[in-house]
Amino acid sequence: MLEDNAIIDVGASNVEDFMSNLEGFEEAHEEIDYYIVPVTSGTKEQKETVSMIGSLASMGVPSDKIRVVFNRVKRDVQAEFPIITAYHERASAFRINYQCAIFESELFDALSINRLSMKSLMEDETDYKTLLKDKNASVQDRNRWSDMYGLKLLCKGVNRKLDSVFAELFDIEVIK
Repeated sequence: MLEDNAIIDVGASNVEDFMSNLEGFEEAHEEIDYYIVPVTSGTKEQKETVSMIGSLASMGVPSDKIRVVFNRVKRDVQAEFPIITAYHERASAFRINYQCAIFESELFDALSINRLSMKSLMEDETDYKTLLKDKNASVQDRNRWSDMYGLKLLCKGVNRKLDSVFAELFDIEVIK
């Protein structure tokens, strides 16, 4: 690998090709420090995740290098991911931490609709709360400012949770 620090994002549609190529190059899996495997709660998705973790383990990837992130969690990680939990209890082929959970949030859809990123929203220094006090502003402007104010508040909470998940994944302390 050409980089000392790299994140390789393998989309779900490319997993088979990635795994095939990884198996084709002897010891290539050793070049990767961690395998972060996001999984949603669907039965099919959990079974595919178990299969991928099994393949990584059979290549010799140590369990501590394979880490799961529970994605789009509604309420209860353990209740929503029984296949992952059972596989871990049976095989211990990966590291499991139920704190590594990204809960369902309307933020991501709202960002997409508004063509915004979390970064741009967090860096937006506009004081929407003050703007909302302008009684002479148009209804359209006030609605937009209200939406942006709400999105910024929502984004702060989601960003804090994502930082917490990252810290849990890599055993680091979050600076608040």
